Amino acid sequence: MASDMGEIKRLVGEAGIPVALDTSGEPRHLPEIVGDSAYRVIRAALDAAVSASEASVAIEYVPGALVIQVDDDGGGRCSRDFAELRELAAALGGGLRATAGPDGFRVRAWLPTEGQPPSP
Repeated sequence: MASDMGEIKRLVGEAGIPVALDTSGEPRHLPEIVGDSAYRVIRAALDAAVSASEASVAIEYVPGALVIQVDDDGGGRCSRDFAELRELAAALGGGLRATAGPDGFRVRAWLPTEGQPPSP
């Protein structure tokens, strides 16, 4: 099951670039669809970051939601279209935002675990 942190750690370890993984908040059991969606978001963002020299993944457990943020330092050239993942997050009642800047790109998703998710 992708909601297992072991799967996320394996994914980060196999990214092909140095990736810092940080978690915060009180870890808890996630609905399978939320865990699987989180895995897909992280995998897609790390795939897009292959030209970066470093990336970071932050997973935050907040009341009612899981917030994921992936940053890379690859000069803001993220050509990947995250429309499918935006739709996936929206179908769960959450959202996804991908932004590029001069120092790289950021993908931030918020996936509700119950009720309404927080804003990004």
